[in-house]
Amino acid sequence: MLTRHSAQPQPEGEVMPSVETRLREDMRNYAVELRQLAYTLPLGVGEHALLELSDRMRTAAEQAIRKGA
Repeated sequence: MLTRHSAQPQPEGEVMPSVETRLREDMRNYAVELRQLAYTLPLGVGEHALLELSDRMRTAAEQAIRKGA
């Protein structure tokens, strides 16, 4: 499966991000997508749970960054 990371060639001289960095970025992006999806649910059923999960995903991705990884 190709992702946007593997489909794009790296510019000359640019260091390729680590797998962990890419996974954290993906998790942040998925958290945003999940939040957007939560707002589309009919009658808001399950919206709160999805918003909480989105917040936890984003927080986890950001904490990993702050730890210096």
